[in-house]
Amino acid sequence: MMESQHLNAIFEFFLCIVGDWYTYVLTGIITLFFIPVVVLILFYAVAVFLYAHKSRRRGHYKDREVWSEHFWNSARLSVCTFINLLAKYWHAHDVVGLENIPDKGPALLCIYHGTLPIDVYYILAKLQLSKRRRLKVVVDHFLFRLPGLKNLLEVFGCFTGPATECVRTLRKGHLLAILPGGVREAIFATDEYDLKWNNRQGFAKVALASRVPIIPVFTTNSRESFKVVKCVQGIFQKVYETTKIPLVLYYGGFPVKMTTYFGPKIDYDLNMSPKEVSDLCADAISNMIKEYQRTPGTVIGGLKDRWLPQRTKNL
Repeated sequence: MMESQHLNAIFEFFLCIVGDWYTYVLTGIITLFFIPVVVLILFYAVAVFLYAHKSRRRGHYKDREVWSEHFWNSARLSVCTFINLLAKYWHAHDVVGLENIPDKGPALLCIYHGTLPIDVYYILAKLQLSKRRRLKVVVDHFLFRLPGLKNLLEVFGCFTGPATECVRTLRKGHLLAILPGGVREAIFATDEYDLKWNNRQGFAKVALASRVPIIPVFTTNSRESFKVVKCVQGIFQKVYETTKIPLVLYYGGFPVKMTTYFGPKIDYDLNMSPKEVSDLCADAISNMIKEYQRTPGTVIGGLKDRWLPQRTKNL
């Protein structure tokens, strides 16, 4: 009888441990897949904030159905301040080489496309707050198809092209960000941080036509904060190549260390072909990856970069 009671007690204790373990693991998995949804919710929260700003102040700034260019300034600064704080506390975000960004005049920023390019938002906020410069960003068409985000994207200078609009933007003296790898690089690049440009030369043609400096930009651990589920990646890639619909299953939100490096401007000649200019940019970013990014990239490595002391590299 006593022996049976002991066995029952041991069995109940075992079930308690297993049950708690199962709960903890399940909670962790749900959290990892929910954080990317939180990022989307933040997008919509900002969109609602901008709508409220527009509704409250429309009477002061609208003249003949045209919004004043200063209408969004205060709202934009508020959002950039929030993004800057998010970058600081979530990813301990730093920038190196900010002096390579001109204080005035045009420049084309050629940026490596991370898995979920939150580093681009960090860069946008940093340039707005530190240099009082707005960064225009070329984005994929599908972002404008997301309901309710069109105004948000336009307020922060996002547009889909074409090349003529990019040239016009640069000739007006703006900073322009282009991510040549696009969605393909975001979803299908590996932990080796390989470039997936597929011989894209449009950004090089834009630079040659507008005669502006090209600045290579890379953010460390931009593939480690958010990860892509690998087991369905092959199926999603076939869908993307056929339909150009970017299906992806994200997880993560890991607080890895992120440092954005602005390289010195790329020395190119106006007599070069677009392919030659594109190759120069690819080489510049590849060299930055070799110098600043541990490969293959891992979440553990990104966390070590943040919390273990190490010698900082500078451009």
